[in-house]
Amino acid sequence: MIGKNENCGGGSGSSGMLKRAQVALRLGVCERTVSRMVAAGEFPRPVKVRRAARWPESDVDRFLGGSRGAL
Repeated sequence: MIGKNENCGGGSGSSGMLKRAQVALRLGVCERTVSRMVAAGEFPRPVKVRRAARWPESDVDRFLGGSRGAL
C-alpha cells in the first residue's frame, strides 16, 4: 500500500529527504519557525526537489547533534 500516505506520521520516507512539517516535528517547532531559522542562517537551506523544499535527513541530524544536542 505505497501511495500518497507513505510519509504520514512524521516518517522520513525512503528518500532521506524531509518535508518542512517533518523537519518541524524533529526540531519541536512550528513550520513557520523552520522558515525563520533558514532565513536567519540558523538552519541549513532546503534543497529544491522540483518546486518543493526538502531537507536531507543527514543535514537535520547533523544540526540536532551539533547545535541542539548541547541543550
